Amino acid sequence: MNILVTGVYGFLGTAIANHLVDQDYVVYGLYNKTVSRTLNPKVTVCNNLEDIPSKIDIIYCCHAAVNSGNLVLDHNILEEANLNATKLILEQYPAVKIIYISTISVYKNISIIKEKSKEQPSSYYAKTKLQAEQLFKDSQNSYIVRLSSLYGPNMKENTIIPNYVNMALQKNKIEVWGKGKRLQNYIYIKDVLDLLTRLITFEDAIDFPLLAVGDKSISNLELAKTISAQTQANIKFINEDSSDSYVFDNTLTQKTLNWTPKFSVEKGLMQYISWKKKQS
Repeated sequence: MNILVTGVYGFLGTAIANHLVDQDYVVYGLYNKTVSRTLNPKVTVCNNLEDIPSKIDIIYCCHAAVNSGNLVLDHNILEEANLNATKLILEQYPAVKIIYISTISVYKNISIIKEKSKEQPSSYYAKTKLQAEQLFKDSQNSYIVRLSSLYGPNMKENTIIPNYVNMALQKNKIEVWGKGKRLQNYIYIKDVLDLLTRLITFEDAIDFPLLAVGDKSISNLELAKTISAQTQANIKFINEDSSDSYVFDNTLTQKTLNWTPKFSVEKGLMQYISWKKKQS
């Protein structure tokens, strides 16, 4: 079976491509920008869609331009990467099974978010991801997977988990904004790989986006305490934080795929922190 992974040099793209190679699939990778990651040399990489073979059985669309941390991208960049690139892939492979990776940012923030909860993107990034999702609305052979905050070895350094861990390991302190009450959801990379590979043999048509989230949302203070327990770092409160909290219920996804996340935040952070220590 031939599988194409777009955005192959990104955190998720590299992880899923390596995982598929380990399971003896023939894997092609499409990239726009080269990032130094540990991609298996058995993955055939191309930076032009026309160079990918016509015989592709499954596509994992992991490509994305993302606002994260203090990085805010121009609207044109977001449209080109998130929307226009997806259109080109659909035009090239109209009959191929596609797993499109999206984001929980498309949802309206309500008390508990479920798969079919109302969408109301709060950023232009989320708007372009939702527009790309809608390209698949008439497809019976494609699946939308909305991710919460993905973490694990080789993740980007500009989000809260690497920020907290870096402070803990380098400065023996963790600075938490406000009182740390904001709730966020994190899902470990291995749990996402498990969900995504189940879709290779999954054939049922579904009329809702799959929700790939961790087993529970935790506060920033809980996150800091978990990292502190593993690093003995001190916790310090600074500034104010009025950001929204997010809580999820993905029972429908779990039942549909017979899947459940196996990594608690504590277990996932233990593996991530162990990896970070080996990098220093």
